Amino acid sequence: MRPKILQPSLPRVGLAAIAGTIGSISGAGGSASVISAASSAAGLIQSLLKEGAEGNRFKAPEIAQICSVLLTANYCLETTQQLEKKLQEKVDPALSDKISMSAEMDLFHSTISNCIQLLVQDIEAGCESSFNSMIKTQWSKAVTPIGPSAYVSTLTAHLQQQFPFIRGCLQDSMKHFTQLCNRFAQNFIPKFINNLFKCKPLSQGAAEQLLLDTHTLKKVLLELPCWESSVKTAPANYTKTVIKGMTKAEMILKIALVPHDRVDGFIESYQKLLPNSDTSEFQKILELKGVPKNETQFFVEAYKNRIVMSLRDPEQQVDSGQEQDQNGALASPAGPEFESSRVKKLENLIRKRL
Repeated sequence: MRPKILQPSLPRVGLAAIAGTIGSISGAGGSASVISAASSAAGLIQSLLKEGAEGNRFKAPEIAQICSVLLTANYCLETTQQLEKKLQEKVDPALSDKISMSAEMDLFHSTISNCIQLLVQDIEAGCESSFNSMIKTQWSKAVTPIGPSAYVSTLTAHLQQQFPFIRGCLQDSMKHFTQLCNRFAQNFIPKFINNLFKCKPLSQGAAEQLLLDTHTLKKVLLELPCWESSVKTAPANYTKTVIKGMTKAEMILKIALVPHDRVDGFIESYQKLLPNSDTSEFQKILELKGVPKNETQFFVEAYKNRIVMSLRDPEQQVDSGQEQDQNGALASPAGPEFESSRVKKLENLIRKRL
């Protein structure tokens, strides 16, 4: 059973309020009917999502208005939930479970999700110039690092500008700011790792530089939700996502530092650092290291054989080797390949920056 008077009006009234909130983003006038306003609001959000996907950036007032749309949709959602509950309490108990406003609530949920996606797309679009700078660097000629790369500084400045502003706009609904942080991390980290693989081939110094850059970015990401905030603890799920994803990026660069003159030793170190990897990723890392193509297939076959042997004898499987010390710096995995002074110097540099 649906309230025949209220039910058709809820999405129209809610979307009309949203359309009024978002109207100035598109420059639209304010005299549309309730029905046309609802229709234009839904269409406008889809249009903005398409524009964001094409890389168009929003200005601060537009970001603030998208946040207002989100908050308005959330208010409409909460009001609808309360109304449904009240109506269920008022009618005959036998009919209460037939009163449902799930379709209306789904509409507001969708609007909220689309607004979060708009904000995430805009943040990601602002990262593109830094990523372009990253992959255009001549990494084959890089030397031992003395500090983070320039692209890390521009990327950090962009993120540290965007997140506090959006958090301020969403201060009345911090759960949605948390959702935004989670969605951004889930999108950003795979894209960052994908860009790492484009930085081929790496010199020894380049692998060290990118490892330092990655560790610096991990620290920035962990602090991002609380940047310029009195709250100093980031959401647990967000922190877990960042640590897991960026630690994998660090492991990829760690293995890029391992000499590959001994095939068995290289594969053993690889499985310690990336125990859940696969053949496709293994081949990507060989390309990242600049292993000649005529040697790559030999390494791949040896890696496949090692996996088969591990499956037959699970006791021979190695530990992940992804431990970190109390300062968050990477601990060197066991094995002679990692005892070089260059790696130790890099880890000391990371510790000094914490």
